[in-house]
Amino acid sequence: MNITLMCTDLDGTLLASNGKISFRNIKAIQELAKRNVKIALASGRPEDSLKQFTVRDLRVPTYKICFNGALIVSPEGKVINETLIDSESVLKIVSLAEKNAISVNFSTLDKWINFDPIYDMRKIDKYNETLTDIRVHTFDQMRQLLSDRKIQILKVGMHISDSSLLKKMDSELSQIAINVFHSDREFLEATAKKASKFMAIKEISSVNNWNLKNVMAFGDYENDLEMIANVGHGVAMKNGIKKVQKAAEFVTDTNDKNGIALVLNSVMKNGNYPKL
Repeated sequence: MNITLMCTDLDGTLLASNGKISFRNIKAIQELAKRNVKIALASGRPEDSLKQFTVRDLRVPTYKICFNGALIVSPEGKVINETLIDSESVLKIVSLAEKNAISVNFSTLDKWINFDPIYDMRKIDKYNETLTDIRVHTFDQMRQLLSDRKIQILKVGMHISDSSLLKKMDSELSQIAINVFHSDREFLEATAKKASKFMAIKEISSVNNWNLKNVMAFGDYENDLEMIANVGHGVAMKNGIKKVQKAAEFVTDTNDKNGIALVLNSVMKNGNYPKL
């Protein structure tokens, strides 16, 4: 295989269940980088989190696809692209969350905005702010916050354990002009309509004049589906959901059994996928 770029999801894919990158996965990625294949990490996490895995563990330059594609950062730390959710869509999300009594996290570059309608805080005129987050409890407070300052929201996330409510919110959020997807069984997330991991891969490839046919991508969940289905070599994890496995060119072993290393070592040695 002629691979120019290798892109991998983190949770459930590159990371084992203990939240760490195995020694075998690290060594395989380092060997791949020595062969001049570029590496990209793609996650719903912020840039600082991806940077930690790059510097502390992998120790090779990486592109960072953060917030599920809403922020793309080069190996040198330069922002390649940033795709924000518009204020009108944010307020529609808040309105739905308030109606259904669901807590929502809004991600910005440097703060969390926590919308929590469960507590009756209507007597507080304004939002509560700390160094790391802003706490909002009503629709009016959120509207006030957006009016007071330029808030740049990259991603929306909500944990909903009630399956029927999760399905209802998924359906209602899909009526807004945003990109809605499941990042885990009980997690619903959203970005701007044009932001996704695959769109980020397209942007990186376009900037470097790379062919998408020469991209390999690893993933396990719904927010990885588009990139797995559309790059030249999409690889799903054995622990991944069925939709992703069906869309993949190959299904490797689980994230706890070095699934990424198995594929990379085989491709580097034989040019083919391993026999599992």
